[in-house]
Amino acid sequence: RAAGYATGTFYLSFKSKKEALARLTAALRDGLVFNAAAYSRGAANRLETEVRTFIGLFRFLAQHPDGYRIMREAEFVDFTLAENYYIRLMKDYARGLAKEARPGELNARNWEYFALAMMGLGHMLALKYLLWNGGKIKEDTLLALLETVFNGFAHKK
Repeated sequence: RAAGYATGTFYLSFKSKKEALARLTAALRDGLVFNAAAYSRGAANRLETEVRTFIGLFRFLAQHPDGYRIMREAEFVDFTLAENYYIRLMKDYARGLAKEARPGELNARNWEYFALAMMGLGHMLALKYLLWNGGKIKEDTLLALLETVFNGFAHKK
């Protein structure tokens, strides 16, 4: 009712809950990608690109906090909806990295693994800072974290 629909009219617009979730998850994915690309444009290097990308993602998620609940619901209705959402994001991200990363910027043997690691990091940061604590992550915190990821956790000898 809050959306302006009577209970029975939902199925005039969608054949099923799965169809509605398929459209919603595609719209979420497209919104995330658009925002990430818009924020990362003009970055001087890969680290700055990643910081700006995360800021764009977090701003989008702050504006659409129900996105996480929608994705969880999609997993339960039809796991392939969530799987397709995440796999497509990961593959597109990996392709972009392979194409755009400059020699020497990243030491990644497999771009899909790097993309998965960054997506996992982004997911947990969004949960911690946006959803669980109701706030936002500070840019200097994000930069420090990503510098650690980019430079490695091991002490250099």
